Amino acid sequence: MRKTSSIAALLALLLGLGCRPEPVRSPLSFPVPSPSLSPAERGYLERLGPVAFCVDSDWEPYEKVDEDGEYRGIAADLVRLIAARSGVQLELLRTKDWEESLEASKTGRCLVLAFLNETPERDRWLSFTDAYFRDPNVFITRVEHDFIADPARLSGESIALPAGTSVEEQLRLRYPNLRFIVVGTEGEALRMVDEGKADMTLRSLTMAAFVIRKEGLFNLRISGQLRDLENDFRIGVVRSEPMLREILNKGVHSITPLEVQAIMNSHIAIEAKTTVDFRLLYWMLGGFALLAFVWIFWSLTLRRHMRHLRLIIDTVPAYIFVKDLKGRYLLANRWMATAFGEPSEKVKGLTDRDCNASEADIKTWIEQDREVFSSGREFRIDDHPGRRVDGSPGWFQTIKVPYTRPGSRSKAILGVTIDVTDLKNAELELARREQRFRYQAQHDGLTDLPNRALFSDRLGQALALCRREGIKLALVFMDLDHFKEVNDSLGHEAGDLLLKEVAGRLRASMRSSDSAGRIGGDEFVLFFLGVEGKEAALQACEKVRAAIERPFILLGQEARISASLGVSVFPDDGEDEAILSRRSDAAMYRSKALGRNHVCLYDSAIDGEPGPPRD
Repeated sequence: MRKTSSIAALLALLLGLGCRPEPVRSPLSFPVPSPSLSPAERGYLERLGPVAFCVDSDWEPYEKVDEDGEYRGIAADLVRLIAARSGVQLELLRTKDWEESLEASKTGRCLVLAFLNETPERDRWLSFTDAYFRDPNVFITRVEHDFIADPARLSGESIALPAGTSVEEQLRLRYPNLRFIVVGTEGEALRMVDEGKADMTLRSLTMAAFVIRKEGLFNLRISGQLRDLENDFRIGVVRSEPMLREILNKGVHSITPLEVQAIMNSHIAIEAKTTVDFRLLYWMLGGFALLAFVWIFWSLTLRRHMRHLRLIIDTVPAYIFVKDLKGRYLLANRWMATAFGEPSEKVKGLTDRDCNASEADIKTWIEQDREVFSSGREFRIDDHPGRRVDGSPGWFQTIKVPYTRPGSRSKAILGVTIDVTDLKNAELELARREQRFRYQAQHDGLTDLPNRALFSDRLGQALALCRREGIKLALVFMDLDHFKEVNDSLGHEAGDLLLKEVAGRLRASMRSSDSAGRIGGDEFVLFFLGVEGKEAALQACEKVRAAIERPFILLGQEARISASLGVSVFPDDGEDEAILSRRSDAAMYRSKALGRNHVCLYDSAIDGEPGPPRD
């Protein structure tokens, strides 16, 4: 619940302002054009008849089968629209749970699964349409849990997940370091985290917001996101019916982002909520409750009631005002009048221009007021700049609602503005800290190069690009020669300076499309994207080796080291990170064995040869 909405509603009730409630919206409807099907496709659908489909019967707000057997939810509305636009007649086959729906699909009792992610396991018996609803996956923890930058770094922590989901399948492969707790439902997974029986869960943002709000699990927070593991929800069709998949895909392509957003908003509205000082809110609510009691008890003494009402309005730490159709102030509380530099009693009848507001602000406020009058609905601005009572710049939330003035049919506007500058600054500082923590978790603290986890992530993206574009990549393992001698003779401070200087020379020797990382001690790893072949990879590495060979000045003394580099090339020497890494490491050992300060390409004849101890 937002502060501004609460205050405005209470004021309207106590003042008898006649605020209009928003009308109940009719069910969503969208135009359904005739499907553009070929004669063969139309004949196929006529022969096929009603198509049995299965769903997860208890997965709000996505999909649910209610007590009357009605299929409801975000997915239900989208699937109906897709079916209508593709000309497919769908018929729900009821199952007791998702596991039974999957089994019915495997055995052919239903030809379609309406709403699910594509996985290698499901690819065995299903073909999938393009995604028609995307939703990010986020880590949900208790509020005291640290931000999760990389789940691979967690040790012994537990994660609660519903059984049979694609997320469980993929996380078990990626993160064997986590302890998995399998539960029955989304809500159960979140409750286990809320009660401290599990450290975290990973669920879709829409689902998490819905369940947390529905069940009041306000001890939970979002503590991270797996950006490469988003939910791309699709329709799954049994592989024996490829034409049905193509026809449904036409319906998927007909849906617009605005239609998806409208359907989602009709089921769940995810608002960015600001933290409320509940002590202050309770105090205000108590004051209004007291005022209501006084008003009922002393209804015959209107003048005394109005004095009490004015006292309460002036005490509320917010800007409260009433304006008529011509923009004249009919009421302004003490905070509002102070901002204008006028006593409260002198603001009545003035306009914004009379109160020395800027022309730009006057134009904006007039447009907002016209919107309220023409629509008959509230107008909300969640974050807008303005001047605080002391004249300093700040951030505010404002709500304006229409009402009919007591004793007449004259239209007016009630406005409430809350100063949220301190909250905004706290949120910005929190965002900066989380960004800094994420950066520190992904970079080497000494050289500022990517650490092993971040470099591996970048390498994975580069390899994916190479596969798509048909280009090559050189993966290089580099070990510094004679680093230990420098560290022992000049001290650890000089050794740290040397590693920083090496990092700087690596950056200077590489292109923006390349990357380097420090994986420990004097070990570095690099990749060169888009090399033409092994000769080009050697030339790039020779440039790096020559840069390291130049003398360093450390604490006023000259120091010399060299580097041994091992190179493997994608796809010539391997097609995944593990194989390429092993072979680059073997080639680097070979460089050491040749007397250091060499660049060696991987050769299958030396794969797995033990090397000498590193410096």
